[in-house]
Amino acid sequence: MAKTYSRPLASKSGGAFALPALKLVPLLISDQSYDSCFTVAEATTYTVAVKTSDVTGAGTDANVFVVLFGEYGDSGEIQLKDSETNRKPFDNSQTDVFTVSNVLNLGRLVKLRVWHDNKGRLIQCLK
Repeated sequence: MAKTYSRPLASKSGGAFALPALKLVPLLISDQSYDSCFTVAEATTYTVAVKTSDVTGAGTDANVFVVLFGEYGDSGEIQLKDSETNRKPFDNSQTDVFTVSNVLNLGRLVKLRVWHDNKGRLIQCLK
């Protein structure tokens, strides 16, 4: 069962991400010299929601990125570009939802790093 955690990302914005239950899949490897059983973390999907402040100029046209950190490692750099809730992501006073698929299960999430590349006309969000 998935849990949802909600924490502010910065003083002018906030966000939420869903934490799925850890799924482990046994992997059997057979060799002439030995038989072993390893456990491998299964790929999963995360949902990232970013709320942009209603303060004037809070939106951005820049490319926005996140890294999810969990007890088993991190996701690596992920660009948030196709919002499921808005045609133009990161506009002033809106919440954008992104689905990040095919990421190895990170276990319990402990941190989220978010930044942008300072490109575009409106670069105030997340600064």
